[in-house]
Formats: sequence, structure tokens, C-alpha cells
Amino acid sequence: MEHRDLAPSHARGAVNRMKAMLDQKVVRFAIVGTTSLVVPAALSAWLRLTTPLADQTIFAISSVIAIEMNYLLNHFFTWKKAGTFTALAGTWLRFHITKAFTFLIGQILFFGANYLTGNFFLAYCLTVLMMTFANFGLQKHYIFK
Repeated sequence: MEHRDLAPSHARGAVNRMKAMLDQKVVRFAIVGTTSLVVPAALSAWLRLTTPLADQTIFAISSVIAIEMNYLLNHFFTWKKAGTFTALAGTWLRFHITKAFTFLIGQILFFGANYLTGNFFLAYCLTVLMMTFANFGLQKHYIFK
């Protein structure tokens, strides 16, 4: 019995193009960013609809969840870091030192956006969008260098 190639050449080409695209750090960063946006945003929506917590508190909680998800996914997926515990601890420390500052900046931006728009979800999305650019630069040039 003759074995035939199960994937036609055009399908293999598409798979190879997909793999090449996923090898680009910007694409992987976008995937991680989307995941780190959707999960905390869903948590925020749930908290806002089911609890009496203040908007700023909800944003702070979802920010911490997003930060930790973001670190783990970026470390192992976007920047594909591996190695010793010391290397992991070094990136973890650099990541969280920068997050101490960007977390505060994000809280201030959210407060302003929420005040100006009067819409929690719009302010949430605007703040995340503004912080995305700063985070990519910090990760690329400082944290996961």
C-alpha cells in the first residue's frame, strides 16, 4: 500500500507561513496582549456587574491579574525565554520593577479616562491601549533583552 502525503503542498505552504508569522515577536506580543486584555476585561465586567466594588478597585484588581498573565505568557511565548531559575528571577524582577511604575501610570490614566468619558469600559480600553506601546518597548529593550 502506497503512503501519500496527507497535506497538499499548498497546505504545507500555508502552515509554514503561519509558523513564520508566529515567529515574529510583534505577533506573539499581540496574541499575549489580546489574551491579557480579554481575561481581565471579562473579570472586570463580572466584578462591575456583580459586586459593589468601586471602578478604580476593579481596574486595580484586573490590572494585577493582567500583569501576572502578561509576565508568564511573554516570558515563555513572546520572548521564548528558558533557562535557569536565576534567569527567570532576573526577568521577573525587571518586569515587576517596571510594572510598579507602569501600574501607577495606568491607574492615573484610567482615573482620567473614566472621569472624562464617564464610561468604565471605554476608559478601560483606552488605558490598556495607551499602556500597550510603553509595555512593548520596555519588554523588548529592558526586561527580556
